[in-house]
Amino acid sequence: MEFLPIEAAGDAVTGATTGVEVRTVATPVEVYDLVTDVARIGEWSPECTAAAWMNASGPAAGARFEARNHYPDGQVSRVTCVVTRAARPHTFAWDVLDGTGRPGSRWSYEITRDARSTVVRHRFTHGPGGTGLRDAAEQNPDGGPGAVTMTAVARSAGAPSGSVYHRFPGRPALLAALWLRTVDRFQQGFLAALDTDPPSQAAPAAARHVIEWSRAHPQEARILLYGPADFDHPNWPEQARTRLATANDRVAAALRALAARLGRSSPHDLERLTLAAIDIPYATVRRHQSAGIPLPAYAEDLVTSCAIAVAG
Repeated sequence: MEFLPIEAAGDAVTGATTGVEVRTVATPVEVYDLVTDVARIGEWSPECTAAAWMNASGPAAGARFEARNHYPDGQVSRVTCVVTRAARPHTFAWDVLDGTGRPGSRWSYEITRDARSTVVRHRFTHGPGGTGLRDAAEQNPDGGPGAVTMTAVARSAGAPSGSVYHRFPGRPALLAALWLRTVDRFQQGFLAALDTDPPSQAAPAAARHVIEWSRAHPQEARILLYGPADFDHPNWPEQARTRLATANDRVAAALRALAARLGRSSPHDLERLTLAAIDIPYATVRRHQSAGIPLPAYAEDLVTSCAIAVAG
């Protein structure tokens, strides 16, 4: 059995794909007839305990079947699936619809035959339906990370909890995806600001970006005021922890590159740049967010002038 590499895209959930490849002595027809017999899914799935055709007696594009899922926390859900491809004996694919009728996840079997045996590739892709991360972000401001639960996100999204479990295997994965999505969105503009020319204007531009982005995205800014540990970082999936380390490394590398462009690369110089571009604007956002008051209209100009004075 060979596990196919996970491919991530978008917000690290929507578009993420994984799969498995196996070989068998069974013929392609035998495999196809087995995987398209949806009534037998419960015999081998660790999650789906039962399924049945709704408007058809067998696989065909457009045919629908209902599946019953049972999750580790005891939650049970029923989902509607629609067949998107059915070509005996080579292809069987279907979408699991989310609470709005969009594809919450996509599944497929590709069956081929070579000189050795029959090759079966089973793939799973998140989305393009909503991932639940927007709903998770809206849960966070009022109650902090503790308010972000699978049930709360499902309730906010108006969807069964099962649709959330189709995207995240558990709460640590949900919290990791929420944190990483927010960090990625923030860093796009922040890293671009640190690359500003002339380099003397880069730290002030980065400091200004922190305020502008936080003003435009107050809910997401509150997420970043917590640390990864508040979002259950020790229990994140390994891939998520690696992505966080990579994100942190990007910022550190950008600061080192800016210091080199300024001709000031000592540890003291790096501390000055970090204070100017990150610590001062971050503290400004935290003070106002903690007090529950909006950032003042002059906040951008204030942190910019401070960054100029500190970075030199």
